[in-house]
Amino acid sequence: MLSRLISFSIKQRLFVLVMVGALLVTGIRAFIELPIEAFPDVQDVQVQIITQVIGQAPEEVERSVTIPIEREMSGVPHLTQLRSVSITGLSVVTMIFSDGTEDRLARAQVLEKLQTVSLPDGITPSLAPLTTAVGEIYRYVVDAPTNLPLYEVRAIQDWVIRPELRRVPGVADVIGFGGTIKEIQVSVDPTALRKYRLTLDQVSRALSENNANAGGGIVRRGGEGLVLRAIGLFHTVEDVAATVISVHDGKPITISDIAAVQ
Repeated sequence: MLSRLISFSIKQRLFVLVMVGALLVTGIRAFIELPIEAFPDVQDVQVQIITQVIGQAPEEVERSVTIPIEREMSGVPHLTQLRSVSITGLSVVTMIFSDGTEDRLARAQVLEKLQTVSLPDGITPSLAPLTTAVGEIYRYVVDAPTNLPLYEVRAIQDWVIRPELRRVPGVADVIGFGGTIKEIQVSVDPTALRKYRLTLDQVSRALSENNANAGGGIVRRGGEGLVLRAIGLFHTVEDVAATVISVHDGKPITISDIAAVQ
């Protein structure tokens, strides 16, 4: 067998040279395209479900959120490991899938199962970004003038810096920490509520129903159509304070009558 191979190589020298050249070109191309990573991804595919339960103790988070999610996710195909962490106001459920599972398929299966989980009202779980445990983390500080309010610094981070960084290839997510978020606080006076026979539910409903824009249809004028709309979104503290809750003895009761708005 070996002698026949040697004899064929001597007689078909051009064919052998062509094959050697093809192998050489293929090898060089494979070497150039070989991915080289300083931190190769060695972990299995994982999907995390993150749920915020503001103000609840770890026991309540575990009972009302973590356990229902774990019970529903236990039947996801190719799932090899399921673990969770419940702390004050936060639930994190981590699912590990078998080797070779496509990450987007795993996330799609988890999202499909997540629709059937029964959770308390106002609780909305979400998936963590599509990234790995060995991804690099870069931390930075927004250095702003000392006279700039903290909520303005946080607004710059959330509305200017974060969107720009998320457009960078390879960045999975950018999470802001620190500063303050601008908000309008309504501090209700219980004595005033009793005086006007109102409840906190009425105050909350009045605020939510009056903080919205509404469409008014289209008015035809010749060949034109004028779009009508009612502007009702709050823009200032005064707008919130002037919101009408109810009528007492013929007098409208506003937010400013029963609460301090700041």
